[in-house]
Amino acid sequence: MAEKTYMYVGCFTEPERAGTGSGGIVVFEKTGDGPWKRIQTVEQRNPSFLAMSEDKNFLYNVQGGGDRLCAYAINERTGKLSFLNSVPSKAGLALEVCNGYLFVAAGDISVYPLKEDGSIENEVARLTPTGEIGPMKGIQHSAQPHHILHDAQKKYFAVPCRGMDYKQWLAEAGSLDTSGGVSLNPSIATIPEVVVVQPEVETGMDMMMPDSTYTETETTYTTEKSGGYLITYKTIIQRIYSSNGELLMTRSEGPTEVSREAAQSTSGHGSADPSKIVSSLSGEVARVSVGISFKDSLANEILALINASRAKDGLAPVTMGGDSQKLAKARAAAMAEYDSADYKNPLYGDLAAMLNTFGMSGIPSENTWRTASSRSANEIHARFMGANGSRDAIMSSLYTEVGIGIAVKNGYLYISEVFFK
Repeated sequence: MAEKTYMYVGCFTEPERAGTGSGGIVVFEKTGDGPWKRIQTVEQRNPSFLAMSEDKNFLYNVQGGGDRLCAYAINERTGKLSFLNSVPSKAGLALEVCNGYLFVAAGDISVYPLKEDGSIENEVARLTPTGEIGPMKGIQHSAQPHHILHDAQKKYFAVPCRGMDYKQWLAEAGSLDTSGGVSLNPSIATIPEVVVVQPEVETGMDMMMPDSTYTETETTYTTEKSGGYLITYKTIIQRIYSSNGELLMTRSEGPTEVSREAAQSTSGHGSADPSKIVSSLSGEVARVSVGISFKDSLANEILALINASRAKDGLAPVTMGGDSQKLAKARAAAMAEYDSADYKNPLYGDLAAMLNTFGMSGIPSENTWRTASSRSANEIHARFMGANGSRDAIMSSLYTEVGIGIAVKNGYLYISEVFFK
């Protein structure tokens, strides 16, 4: 007799979530290689995420936008569902069954014991992920766990937090030990031999391949002020790492313009006044840096990465300091003061114009970026290496010096890399 296979499908039912106003969990049956047939519909409000018990005898669901967790018994012979019970909960987004508990991602991580008959007990613990909130205002305003998935050994949970863009929060299954952690914050889905890591907010995707190389794809948006417009560009950068973390290859697509709007005065920043620039470059750095802090240790880390990349191509290292460092710090401070990442600095103009202001000569090049303050040296360097023009500056045999100014203000890094000869 041909084997029967069952499929359980959740959905949104309410019109405000593009539902039809009816429906719920739908059960399908397939015999052998035959077609799928609907055999049951369990009416329920927005059963948007389902999870099966470890022994496959029970099914659980959260209600998208609702306030209940529901449990069902699965008939071993027919595959149909029988309602067991429901308990109150926050509006859930995802859930996972592990070690006799139901773990629910719903703004926090809530824990519900499961009885032997499959029914759910009331909440016994709740954990709120902590960490730095991401840079996308209006979207990233709190941790917002949006998925939860345990590893094969049932020792850790991966909890992607929509609001925390750069850290992945891990909890030990059962004990809820939050001491572990890694440097990513994505949603995780598994397929044979590949782990795909996809964040809900469009900032990147990571993939672990069977050959132990690691591919990271990042989508970045930068906004520059030019010709009276604020222009937003999209850049897609793909980086391939070896199993020990060595960057093997970088590909990029863009930057591509995605929006353009008339620039308005930035409230609280005022207009740049070049008449206040002092004649000494050292004095100007001191003047423009009032109220601005710098991440010098991060700059040193980036310098090491720049020289490591140059060494791979047989290029001599660049040194950091002197006038190039003063230029970079002044430009980064002005970027922070006027909230800009334009190559045409709001205070000094482009780099060539700034050299002329201070009576300097040379062949300069600059990389700039405004990004969240949680970015690491590896992320910053990889971003510049993934943009063709920026990479050309980093890997040019022409340059012997670099200045790296990293100003910090209002939760953002304002980065200027000035390459100089």
